[in-house]
Amino acid sequence: RIHRPQKPERNRRHRRRSGFPPDRKAHAAFDSDSHRVPRRADFRGKLFLGAAENLARAWGVSEAVIAITVVALGTSLPELITSIVAAVKKNYELAFGNVIGSNIFNILLILGISSAAKPIAIQGVRIEDFAVMIFASFCTFLVSCTFRPKYFDRIEGVFFLICYVGYTAYLLAR
Repeated sequence: RIHRPQKPERNRRHRRRSGFPPDRKAHAAFDSDSHRVPRRADFRGKLFLGAAENLARAWGVSEAVIAITVVALGTSLPELITSIVAAVKKNYELAFGNVIGSNIFNILLILGISSAAKPIAIQGVRIEDFAVMIFASFCTFLVSCTFRPKYFDRIEGVFFLICYVGYTAYLLAR
């Protein structure tokens, strides 16, 4: 009989669960098969955004409010999940950098390329919306540099969440 050493059961279970070999696990952002996104996910995202836009229009909400709330929520859900998973796994750089990097990317690159391709008319977006964006950026800077430097505690998270809910309520009321 030829004796063949078998891999420990733990490695086999890990490989099946994560989709990555154990030595490459550190390079993966998630412990799931997140790199295998089914085609239905894209369809579901479009279905969600389309239904939300139709519902908002039926309620008489303006295009700008739809863009600021529904479309922003729909396009930010992957970032939210990434940040939550990264924070739970104590990968704080990914959690925070994902949000900051995404905002910088959206404002500078996406808006820059879009307006370079064709000038964009700023209609429906009010000065208050820009003020809220500047306020949120200032609060992010303030929290990350003061109170407990380099930490976003739960109290700051709750403060940001309350600000978002208040701003969304304001948008829906106007």
